[in-house]
Amino acid sequence: SDACHYCVLELMGSGVFGQVAKCLNETTKETVAVKVFHNAGGTSEAKSCPVLSPKMYFLKKLCRFNHPNLVRFIEEFQHQGNPCLVLEILHKDILHAVKNHEWKMQLNKIRLIAKQLLKAINTLAKAGIVHCDLKPNNIMFVSKEHRKIKLIDFGLASMNSRLRAGVVLQATSYRAPEILLGLPFSHGIDVWGTGCVFAFLYLCHNLFQARCGYETMRQVVQLLGQPEDRLLHQGIHTRKYFLEEDGPDGVVTSPAELEDRRQFVDLLKCLLNVDSEKRISPTQALQHPFITMSHLSDPR
Repeated sequence: SDACHYCVLELMGSGVFGQVAKCLNETTKETVAVKVFHNAGGTSEAKSCPVLSPKMYFLKKLCRFNHPNLVRFIEEFQHQGNPCLVLEILHKDILHAVKNHEWKMQLNKIRLIAKQLLKAINTLAKAGIVHCDLKPNNIMFVSKEHRKIKLIDFGLASMNSRLRAGVVLQATSYRAPEILLGLPFSHGIDVWGTGCVFAFLYLCHNLFQARCGYETMRQVVQLLGQPEDRLLHQGIHTRKYFLEEDGPDGVVTSPAELEDRRQFVDLLKCLLNVDSEKRISPTQALQHPFITMSHLSDPR
């Protein structure tokens, strides 16, 4: 396709790798989004653009799915030596819809979006594809009604069979524990990212508000508990986050210590029950295993 078929209507955004423009295809009269990638190599070969190669591969693969919740790829062309992708035009990504106060949290609306996003990643998983970058700005509303969504940006996507433990993927606040620890991983990281997106839709801010991997891991542990020892021992990057020692600040290798922490958390939940009628009484609290230490008693 020749670039002259497209008339630029407005610039939609720009980044490190190029620009996105809203364009009119003067032949078909269809309004589309055209991504123009900077070609540092100065060659007209699309493969010289490091971002474009995997993106093109997966976008073409997605065409065969014709899935209602995956972005539709239309065509590619070259413009002044720069590779260009033509995609369907979409309304606005979830991140900016929330930031601009266009999104009003309702569980029914979250459920509608959740179902669509789960269908999208399920289709990818069945095809052996991992998106690797699930986050609010990679999920776009099709229209201003904020009912239908599409998953976009396959620049970091990979075939499941090509994934290797230790590689760092995903936005910091959306990074799965297996990526942080350097464990073997698969499409489960897309499931984790999806869960974080659902939380974002409910809270209107990131569930894990982190600036680095360490902060993400710390917040994951605070909210969901420490990963099991077997995972910590397998992780390539475990030592970035944990020290193997017996004190309260490191990896707890003693099963008794782990159980003690679990009982402490359980007691807190009992004390902080929002229903006063179900909240534990002082007498009951005194009999709780964390206080009596019954869970630490050696079996006789």
